Amino acid sequence: MRLSDDPTPLEVLTPVEIRHVLGQLGQVPRKRHGQTFIHGWPAIRRVVDLCALGRGDRVVEVGPGLGAFTFNIARRVEHVHAIELDPRLADHLEARAKEHGLTNVTIQKGDALQVPFPTGYSTLFSAMPYSISAPLTFKVLDYMQRQPARALLMCQKEFGEKLAAKPGTMDYGRITANASLFSRAEVVMHVSRNNFYPVPGVDSVLVRFLPGAKLPREAALACLELTRGLFPFKNKLLRRAMALLVENEAGRPIKPGVLDAMPHKEKRVRELTAEDLQAIAGWYSSARPKGAQDAGRERRRR
Repeated sequence: MRLSDDPTPLEVLTPVEIRHVLGQLGQVPRKRHGQTFIHGWPAIRRVVDLCALGRGDRVVEVGPGLGAFTFNIARRVEHVHAIELDPRLADHLEARAKEHGLTNVTIQKGDALQVPFPTGYSTLFSAMPYSISAPLTFKVLDYMQRQPARALLMCQKEFGEKLAAKPGTMDYGRITANASLFSRAEVVMHVSRNNFYPVPGVDSVLVRFLPGAKLPREAALACLELTRGLFPFKNKLLRRAMALLVENEAGRPIKPGVLDAMPHKEKRVRELTAEDLQAIAGWYSSARPKGAQDAGRERRRR
């Protein structure tokens, strides 16, 4: 039975019930990690609907918390593999899955930034703790490069809008550029802070990532290295930003004329599209000074 055909949620707690369960588990929401628990059923149902899941989907969920998404997603799909850092929450989820009679839910205890995601899953989902938004997004994008998958991430509004920003806008930054290299990101829903307990200081958004161009591994690494070096100077013209990057890497000023053949040199860094970055990375790999090449290789080894 599809969730959208059933008006009754499988697992949604009120704020009072959330406090009660957390008290039984000896838990206190960790504010410094941005830990909150969603309780608004209309918002939960809308998020799950926007995931557009089918019975053949296999979902990796990061940070299931008390299972508001986990169990309601599980009724729609073949399997949910949820990764939970807190062992007490993980044990609680396992017990609740058995009570609901759900045999298609696996709860893995561990740090999602450290443990590998299981292979062969079609969808990645997370209501992300704010404290790990950036590194988790990078890990999700890496997964999407390795195999066919899409992702839906609920995150802080400001961060989510940066992920989906367009080239040339002030919100466009390094993480936006990296996301555009591997996916097509779009904000598909705004979620009021009042749907969470404790109430956070900001609203959230749901960002959908669809697969983008498949880059060879070396080309992808070259682009990531380039964005790391260029985006500290995102408001400068590429010609000037590249000169600063090479000077920083090689420890000496760039030779006159080296940048003349660089593509898109008169664009500002924040105006560069994914296609621009790929073209620049190809030029940079062959034109950069030897000292800069050695520094780049050393960073990749680390």
